[in-house]
Amino acid sequence: MEPMIVTDQEWRDSFALTGYALDLAFGSGENDFELTCPERVEPGALAYIDGTEYGGIVDGETGASDSEVATYRGRTWHGMLAAKVLCPDPGSDYYELFGTPEQKIAAVIERCGLGGVFAARAGAGSASRWRFERFADAYTGLRKRLAEEGLRLAMSREGGRTLVWAEPVRTVGDAVDSDLLRFEATSVRRCVNHLVCAGEGELASRAVVHLYADAKGLVSKTQTLFGADEIAALYDYRGADAAELESEGAKKLRELQTAGGVEVTDVDGSVEAAVGDVVAARDNRNGRSVSAEVTKVIVRASDGSLSVSYEVGGASSQQSGAPSVQGGGVSYTGGRGIQISGGVVSSDLEIGSENMLRGTNRGSSGWWGSWGDGAGSISEAVAPDGSRGVRLSCSRKSGTWFYMAFSVGAAAPELNAIKRGDPVTVGFSAKASAPVPLFLSLQHGNGTNRLVEKSASGQAIGAEAVRYAFTFERSAVQATSESVVFFSVPLEAGADVVVWGLKLAGGEVDTGWSPSPYDQPPAVQSGVVSIVQKAVGEPASVYVAFPAPFAKSPNVVVSALTSVPHKVSVSASNLSAKGFSAYLCRTDALVETSVEWVATVQ
Repeated sequence: MEPMIVTDQEWRDSFALTGYALDLAFGSGENDFELTCPERVEPGALAYIDGTEYGGIVDGETGASDSEVATYRGRTWHGMLAAKVLCPDPGSDYYELFGTPEQKIAAVIERCGLGGVFAARAGAGSASRWRFERFADAYTGLRKRLAEEGLRLAMSREGGRTLVWAEPVRTVGDAVDSDLLRFEATSVRRCVNHLVCAGEGELASRAVVHLYADAKGLVSKTQTLFGADEIAALYDYRGADAAELESEGAKKLRELQTAGGVEVTDVDGSVEAAVGDVVAARDNRNGRSVSAEVTKVIVRASDGSLSVSYEVGGASSQQSGAPSVQGGGVSYTGGRGIQISGGVVSSDLEIGSENMLRGTNRGSSGWWGSWGDGAGSISEAVAPDGSRGVRLSCSRKSGTWFYMAFSVGAAAPELNAIKRGDPVTVGFSAKASAPVPLFLSLQHGNGTNRLVEKSASGQAIGAEAVRYAFTFERSAVQATSESVVFFSVPLEAGADVVVWGLKLAGGEVDTGWSPSPYDQPPAVQSGVVSIVQKAVGEPASVYVAFPAPFAKSPNVVVSALTSVPHKVSVSASNLSAKGFSAYLCRTDALVETSVEWVATVQ
């Protein structure tokens, strides 16, 4: 069993414990520990196992007069972050940060006043903007923001500091198959399909929204299941207005769409996981698999041995050739590696959240425009969150029309599968150099035969980055490869609009951007970027967005196209699935230098 290092109240290493009992947990729900030992530990001291994320600060103790040992209680490193509330600055609606994950983690540590304990370390991810929920605790806020980028929070006590960084979420357990796992799958014919959402107000004045799910799990305001097939529930969200109530209620109802469950009865393995990772296992006999996110890590030490177990929730099960199903949140407990015993995990089939449009993560590809009697252009742009977007620019104001469009293309069959009168939602993020009105529609390329009963107009795109969502009713007109998502934006000369994260999906709620299931991540990409230094010998960098995101962070090789390689050095840093930072340093002259890059995923 590894020794536990104990510091004094000034956080200087004091002594090492070898005979101790430890019960420590971090992740979802609890982030604390109990340490039992005969040695005296001062309140406010740190206790940790070096080279791991197991440790924290001692807050109190319990001891009996006739006992030779005492029990010390405290917060884990995660609990110390969870005990800090991220309040918006005065006059601001939200606490926001922009930069690499390392920079943003460092800013949170400094804001929490925990620089004496924690230090940010370089890890995965690229520059992006984070907006924290109002009054979120620091630990939950960091985990959520990283999860949105396919990352998880990692920690390790090393060199007198608790290092914090971002790592890609892993799917562990590739070797865990039916030889090591036995589970039973069950199906559910009906689940909650009518959610009565109650928000702000009292009695007759209280905001109430009724949301329904159909037999396929599609959430809308139209009821299709009645009588014995209807299962209703109350969603009590006091303080929410009608708009927030509808948005959050739709999310909750989708979570409740359980298509069945998986009962895990035995796992025997030695796979190690962390909070945020995904545990997966497969039954080779029938092609069924089960996977779930690790939500909590539990560490126990006694009698000279240390064991680690996991709580796993938010599971999903999948049959070969069938749609993926997402977890319903029932958790089960795993032992060392994935020692799971007797858990039941519910799962739901989420319908309506898939992006019908293909290639929306490829910058200006797929976009085109028409300027009337004006002049304009479409070019690629890097969005505030670091993703690839498109920029519509106006060099001469039009007196007739001025628009851009994204081709529906191969998504026409999916769009036509939505019945007439059923809802379809277009969501996208945008910002403009100056507020500009927007007319949005789904129609054929020639501007006729709208694919929706009524188009959206009157809403303006502002100077701040905002996600917009418009819900339409599907018309009887058939979509074709020439059909488009139509943006009419009457810009003034010199103005521009940046759009990113375009999504077209069935239903009434925009669930945020996601790639089309048909968008296959590439294995190899390459390109050339130009870099100019501000001063000789001073490194300069540019951010390179991959033409299409990889499935995971790739390996990147860079080389300068130069005849004086002994005077030019280049490197790559801040790698992520979306892009990287290319660095250049010349010692001879201020010359624009072309840097070739090749990115590969194995």
